[in-house]
Amino acid sequence: MSIAVRSVLVTVLLAIMFMLAGCAEITREDVQGYKINAENGEPTARYNLGVRTNQLQKQIEAKQAEVVKKAGK
Repeated sequence: MSIAVRSVLVTVLLAIMFMLAGCAEITREDVQGYKINAENGEPTARYNLGVRTNQLQKQIEAKQAEVVKKAGK
């Protein structure tokens, strides 16, 4: 197998891993941990705080929409 083919396969596998990791449900405790680290000046924690807060908000909105949909039946 050539180096080009290997590098493409590794890239695809890494992309799949990162996509699956992003599908995990975020909890408020996770966000609080990022917040504490971000307040201490960690750049990665600041980034993660923004991303995870956004994901948590989308999860909450989806659950609220599901509850409203069930209540309407």
